[in-house]
Amino acid sequence: MSPNEDDVHHCDLHCGRPAPHTWICWDCHHDLVAQVDAFTEEDLHTLLLIARREATPATRPTAHTTHQHGPTVPLHLGALAAHHAITTRFDGTLDQLPHDPDAAHQHHRHTNTLRYARELIDGDAPEFNDEQWDYVRSLPPMQSRTLVPWLLEHCGVRVSADLIKRWKERGRITPAIEEPGKNPYYRAVDVVRIKMGLA
Repeated sequence: MSPNEDDVHHCDLHCGRPAPHTWICWDCHHDLVAQVDAFTEEDLHTLLLIARREATPATRPTAHTTHQHGPTVPLHLGALAAHHAITTRFDGTLDQLPHDPDAAHQHHRHTNTLRYARELIDGDAPEFNDEQWDYVRSLPPMQSRTLVPWLLEHCGVRVSADLIKRWKERGRITPAIEEPGKNPYYRAVDVVRIKMGLA
C-alpha cells in the first residue's frame, strides 16, 4: 500500500512545506543560509572590532551591561561567539542542518545568533508603520547603486549591491525592470521585506 500525502513529513519549523527526507525543509534552510551570506566582510570586521572592544555596539546599552560588578571582561564574548559562528558557518554544520534530528532547535538558535549579531552591528532593526510601508511601496524601482544608499539614509536599512545580486541569483528577489546590458532595477519594498525577514 502506497503512503498517502498525510504520511509525508512536514518541516519541523511549521512552515507548512513538505520535508519528506529531512527534518526541516530546504526553503527554510535556504533562508537561513541567505541570512548568513548577508553578512559582508565589512560587517564581520565590525563585529570583530566590537568583540575586541575596539568599536561600540550599535545596540542601546542596558543597566545589565553598564553597571556590572567585578573586573571588566577584555572581550565582548557575545560578539566573539557570533563572529565565530558566522565565519565558521556554525562550525561547519550549516550545509547539512536539514538532516539533523535537532534541526528546528538549531535553526532557532542560529537565527537568534544572526539577529543578535546584526543588532550589534546595525542597532535595533527598524520598525515601519503603515504609512512608511505605503511610502516605500510607492517608490519607483531603482538600480542598486541608487537604492543601497537611499535605504541606509532614509530607512536605516543596511544592504549591499552584492547581497541584492546574490538574492537575485538565488531567486529570492525578482527585478522590477531588467533590460539587456543594463543593471536591473529593484523595488525598495522587496529589498526591505527580505532584509527584515518578512519575505
